Amino acid sequence: MEVKIQLNGVKAKDGAKVLTGAKIRGDGKCDIQAENIEISGNAELLTDMELGEVMQKAEEALQELDPSSTEYASLSQVIQTGRTGNRRELLKKIGMHIGMFAEGVLQNIVSDAMCGKR
Repeated sequence: MEVKIQLNGVKAKDGAKVLTGAKIRGDGKCDIQAENIEISGNAELLTDMELGEVMQKAEEALQELDPSSTEYASLSQVIQTGRTGNRRELLKKIGMHIGMFAEGVLQNIVSDAMCGKR
């Protein structure tokens, strides 16, 4: 089974919901790409996603990034927001990060989590 999700130029505003409650499981290939994502108002992106493992892997991946890179700075903000326990703000930060770094480490971690890969 192959699952491919592309989000390009998405503007989620007000009460929009994008991939909420999405759970993709299986051993097949899963490819999630997001570029130029804008989230504002009460919009939701990737809500109800299991985030514990995502945050753990994000912290591990942070250790492999160049501390002077913009991806490092953005991923650090995502991790710090995750520690506050504010899930809504964390999901916004994840969405913004994925929109900025479509080929970044967090995009791969989220994609793997949605596909049930460990």
